[in-house]
Amino acid sequence: MTSISLWIPGPLPTLNELIDLRARWGRTASRGRRWNAYADIKRTYTQQIAALARARIKTPPSPPVIVDCVWYQPTLRLDPDNVAAGGLKVILDGLVVGGVLPGDGARIVAGIRHEFRYLRGHEQGVRVTLLQPGDLIEAWRPPLGAGHDERCYGLPDERELVWRCHRCGAMEAAEPGG
Repeated sequence: MTSISLWIPGPLPTLNELIDLRARWGRTASRGRRWNAYADIKRTYTQQIAALARARIKTPPSPPVIVDCVWYQPTLRLDPDNVAAGGLKVILDGLVVGGVLPGDGARIVAGIRHEFRYLRGHEQGVRVTLLQPGDLIEAWRPPLGAGHDERCYGLPDERELVWRCHRCGAMEAAEPGG
């Protein structure tokens, strides 16, 4: 499968914003019904992302998929986990409502990857790429030297500039910038 990408302009709601909204209840003037600000905001973002997805993604991917998110933020002010948690909720719901994914459960979404880039002057938002499970490993797998076969790939060790083979445990120095 070739990857499917979608640019979603931001800002999207953060987890703290969604939690704050969840606590706010109000009444409509006409019927005295209660409404929740969280539901209104979530519905608005979900529908916007669903419309974007329907317009840009013509052929939905076959599950399972890995959701690869590259978040573009103008400053370091917000915590990455706060940005990702709130934004990912409305993104996955929007992809489901838009018909791109049949659901957002574990049988459909095999994994989620986040990367953050802080670029002053860049448009705030997130690039969402849907990949098949094998595609992500190929995208970031560093080559390992002699003594390894195609089943070996490097995983970052706790120490800097060192990769540890997930299969045999051998360690190799990473290339500078790699």
